[in-house]
Amino acid sequence: RVLWALLEAAAAAGVELPVGLTRSTDSFYEGERRADVIERWQALGVRTFEMETSALFTIAGVRGLEAGSILCVGSNLVTGEATYRGQQVEEYRRGQDAMLQIALAAAAALADRRGGG
Repeated sequence: RVLWALLEAAAAAGVELPVGLTRSTDSFYEGERRADVIERWQALGVRTFEMETSALFTIAGVRGLEAGSILCVGSNLVTGEATYRGQQVEEYRRGQDAMLQIALAAAAALADRRGGG
């Protein structure tokens, strides 16, 4: 339900929202920036690396809740471009804005479907 709500909200906003596997890892910075590590996970279908989503899904599962995750690229492990280096900052800001609008629209749609809003 959450995935479909996110996809519907993205479509309504005119944003293409790719769907795929995410790998949550605590060694995101140095441990994951090796080409062999990136290629191994890409071969398994992983599209993104990040640090928090698995915790979100674990807590939701333990509490019997639904969860979803929508991400905005801040660093590209393949090219090395990163917002913390001052690269792609405006593109990142636009992505963050879109991500937040989509998440809020999806949450509102889910609340309406449950009769909560």
